Amino acid sequence: MSADVKENAAANEQYKVYPNPSQDHITIASPSIGLKTISIADVTGKTVLTTREINQDVLLNTLELTPGIYYIIVVNEITGTRSNIKFVKE
Repeated sequence: MSADVKENAAANEQYKVYPNPSQDHITIASPSIGLKTISIADVTGKTVLTTREINQDVLLNTLELTPGIYYIIVVNEITGTRSNIKFVKE
């Protein structure tokens, strides 16, 4: 992890992920528009999807993911905060 990225527990509450559990897609809703890197990692830590987005709400296709537990990592590139959100793929 980069030294300039701050882990922020309060930032996790800013993002809403739905539906959770999901089957074919998830929406990540953030309180503001701004450049962010969004990654999805499996339970082993392997990154299975990465995208850079500027929109407030981001729709991600999860159809290709195998059922299981995943972690969404959102890095706000303006503030440098990092949020981790768990979701389940059915």
